[in-house]
Amino acid sequence: MIVFQLVSVTATLYLPTINADLIDNGLLRTDVGRIWTAGGWMVVVSIVQLLAAVVSSYAGTRAATNAAHDLRSDVYDKIATFSSREHQDFGTPTLITRSTDDVQQIQALLLTFGTVVVAAPITMLGGAYMALRADAGLSFLIVVAVVILGAALAVILRWMTRVSRRMQDRLDAINRVLREQLMGLTVIRAFTRERFEAERFGQVNNELTVATRSMGRLRGTFVPAVMLITDLSIVAVVWFGGHRVESGHLLIGGLTAYVTYLGLILGAAMMAASGVMMLPSVMVAAERIQAVLNSTPMLRPSGVPASPFPMRGELELRGVALRYPGADADVLSGIDLRVEPGSTVAIVGSMGAGKTTLLSIVARLQDATSGSVRLDGVDLRTIDPTVLRSQLAIVPQRSLLFRGTVASNLRLARPDATDAELCLGTLAGFSQQNIQYSAIARTMQTLRYDVEEKLNRLPVRYLNGSSRGELLSRMTNDIDNIATSLRGPNRSC
Repeated sequence: MIVFQLVSVTATLYLPTINADLIDNGLLRTDVGRIWTAGGWMVVVSIVQLLAAVVSSYAGTRAATNAAHDLRSDVYDKIATFSSREHQDFGTPTLITRSTDDVQQIQALLLTFGTVVVAAPITMLGGAYMALRADAGLSFLIVVAVVILGAALAVILRWMTRVSRRMQDRLDAINRVLREQLMGLTVIRAFTRERFEAERFGQVNNELTVATRSMGRLRGTFVPAVMLITDLSIVAVVWFGGHRVESGHLLIGGLTAYVTYLGLILGAAMMAASGVMMLPSVMVAAERIQAVLNSTPMLRPSGVPASPFPMRGELELRGVALRYPGADADVLSGIDLRVEPGSTVAIVGSMGAGKTTLLSIVARLQDATSGSVRLDGVDLRTIDPTVLRSQLAIVPQRSLLFRGTVASNLRLARPDATDAELCLGTLAGFSQQNIQYSAIARTMQTLRYDVEEKLNRLPVRYLNGSSRGELLSRMTNDIDNIATSLRGPNRSC
């Protein structure tokens, strides 16, 4: 990529020299042959420059997209290792933003640097050398123009860094508020909190708008400033260069070439500035992504090779306690429980008593602060989480279906399950009364339905036929129906 950019820049810098020769030795001397020769060389050099630019642009684009793909995969793999505690610490909205928008900003920066910014210093150095060859007496103008442009860029970038950090924080805030409102829309309407939530959204929306406007003003200020510096520099070159032409120290073709080189130098500086202007927001995005990649999950690998084990189902909790970071008291404490294989235990309590939290510890979705959880006499922390969860069937309070068909969701645990087994697993989630109104043929037809949000209430329980244990986090009025479906006779489809 750099080689082709070097070829493209070299061809671009050579064109003004050919043009100067065409003017001084062709037009001024009315040498038609020299004009045709110089014109032919300009066509050849232009074609070479175009081909090299296309190849370097393609290589830069491919490199940027591949880097973004790998980075997005790394962030996803890291988030997949998080326990519920890490999800709570970061928050779902910011994790989504970091794995999508932040990675996209880094990709845009890599694309800009790979296709434009890398060629900028080559153009500036080569242009300065060619300008000095054309006329060293005007070199002070290049130095003055570059210094003024660099000072303006430094001031604007300093402000842009602060505004970019503020924008990312406001974007996380508006994502968080939107997610809470969409998930709690029923509760908001039930308690007539629409006006309050609208004002709450309006506040974070206004804060994001103010930060975005500030960034827009800074970006809008930079381009006119660069154009002003460029135009004033060209005027100065023409003024001082005209006097040198009048005194015989410089030819008209040389002055034309010098103006072209100055334009190339300042244009390259502007291209570099366009990439540098992205640095503030990209630096913030990189810090946020690095925070995710450098975080240490609470559920660390056990170090024991992940190998399946025959699970009998004997569960024992010894002095289990759980306290969230920064909390003053334990959420759970002094939990001692023993569950024999094949038995069914119901943990009943008021809302918020910690029933679901206890099940998450048993499934090792999070680790206990103190105490131990043993399965068949083996500490859960020494069992690979993937192996452990492959032996369990977990039914959370909130059902979730992935896009696809009902059958594809039912086959998440058993990809090789037949339609008859899927039908049996679906009917196991209904009570006896519901089964009387749900014909088997209709159940089979349901398996082919496309999953949408309205199907989230479909009972898709007990799908993992190879599981040795079931963890059900359900409301109390579901217990009778679940017990009936578990203990009832096998049904065939």
